[in-house]
Amino acid sequence: LIIAGSGDEAYENQLKARVTARGLTDVVRFAGWVDGEEKRSLLQRASLFALPSRHENFGVAVLEALTAGVPAIISRDVQLAPELAAANAGWVVDATHEALAMVLNHAMSHERLRADRGRAAARLAKQFAWPAIAARMADLYTRVTSRQAAYR
Repeated sequence: LIIAGSGDEAYENQLKARVTARGLTDVVRFAGWVDGEEKRSLLQRASLFALPSRHENFGVAVLEALTAGVPAIISRDVQLAPELAAANAGWVVDATHEALAMVLNHAMSHERLRADRGRAAARLAKQFAWPAIAARMADLYTRVTSRQAAYR
């Protein structure tokens, strides 16, 4: 398990203490803040990406994982949850320890299912690529200006 990112120092220390107390330092690595090529490399090697946030306005990190073809486990509180669920590009769970543990166990026990959802993840990510966004914006502007012309 690789935990990437940084945040409140006291919280990070609490997580590290839990890992140490449970004797898991040989299987859990805290990578800290990663970006650029290191982040791409981590994502390309990942089997699964989890963001069980209790409040996430969009989920750019999720989108980065999806772009790499990595299926995601996210909470219902991540704003990408409806799109992820509709695309079958991962799993959407309640933000509870029990729900997360159950889905993590299920996902990690089914390699083919992860692969299928990883392919769906890459397809979903394309909807958020700049060319797709630009095309939707151009279409929106065309519709708005067409309606305004009709009212004149």
